[in-house]
Amino acid sequence: MENKNLRLHKKTYRELADQSDLGLSGGSATLNEKTIQTLLHKPTPYTNDEVCQILLLDGDKMAGGVNTFTTRLKIGNEVKEIQSGSHLYVDEEYRKMDAGADLFMEFTFLHPSQSCLVGGISRMALKMYKALKYAVFEFPRLIFLRKSRSVVQSVLKTESVIINPIIWLADAGLALHRGLLSLQTVKLRKQYTVVEETEAPKEVEDIVLNDDATYMEVHDRSWFEWALRYTFSEDKRNQKRLFTIRKDGEIEAFFLTKMEFFEQASSRGFKNVYLGSVMEWGVKKGALLKESDVYLLALNSFPKECDGIQVASPNVDTVRRLKKHMFVGVGNANMAAKLGDRKFKEYNDINLWRVRLAAGDTIVD
Repeated sequence: MENKNLRLHKKTYRELADQSDLGLSGGSATLNEKTIQTLLHKPTPYTNDEVCQILLLDGDKMAGGVNTFTTRLKIGNEVKEIQSGSHLYVDEEYRKMDAGADLFMEFTFLHPSQSCLVGGISRMALKMYKALKYAVFEFPRLIFLRKSRSVVQSVLKTESVIINPIIWLADAGLALHRGLLSLQTVKLRKQYTVVEETEAPKEVEDIVLNDDATYMEVHDRSWFEWALRYTFSEDKRNQKRLFTIRKDGEIEAFFLTKMEFFEQASSRGFKNVYLGSVMEWGVKKGALLKESDVYLLALNSFPKECDGIQVASPNVDTVRRLKKHMFVGVGNANMAAKLGDRKFKEYNDINLWRVRLAAGDTIVD
């Protein structure tokens, strides 16, 4: 770092529990109560001296930071704790000092195993992960559009009421499409029942942990409890819900959803978007449901206020089928992993991984 006053401070869980802000100034100096409780209740155990946040300080001013915590990775029949984290940011005035790179390097090599798993990486940060030889998995992201306002405003570059007739006409077309899709999926919806759950049934954990993937983040019942109960966000519109898909009363599959409000949803300029996402899903071995069936059954579980529903999959057949149902491609989702043990040479193959939007902490982000 060029500025000699800049330094990194590794904040511990003891400081977090004490809600210590170290006497810092700046809008991000003190973590909000939601973030504190989410980190304190993460599914993996921790010691008081374990690092939960790396802060970039300029004297007593907060200049940047990143949240850090461990997650569990299942490799075959072995489970390892590795590094994860999120919210790496640097105030604009410090970005030309390579301060972000220093924060990133401190974070990525924090865990003794030199291993790390993260998801939902920004475009800017993605370049750093690639430079450090992470296995970066990018896979198609698709949106099922319910309301046209944000798209029309972005395309026409105006929020004037003069474009309201265009929005109404587009929304009428989207409503017609939903009606046609409902007719096309009548048979599927008659065969299966979607049930909301207040906690994860044992069958859901079994579906995840019995997946045939060689590499997977451990999403057991304690993880689902964390996902459903905790969040970094103070926005009450941001919610998570768990559903099972049943046939003759038996659980055949599940999906976990997230609703999130974005003042700006992407670089395309979509503003004030209330976006739903299918973050996690699974199908029991031997069941006839496909991944795309799960997404189609999930559509009616989102509230009517939702502007669009996001899914993401590396499966070519899934993407092809959803596009036929007018899901629109909007770039890529991503996750990245780096394993310090050299014996895992093939871990950069996406086909060996259980890939989900809920990688790392994106479900509570």
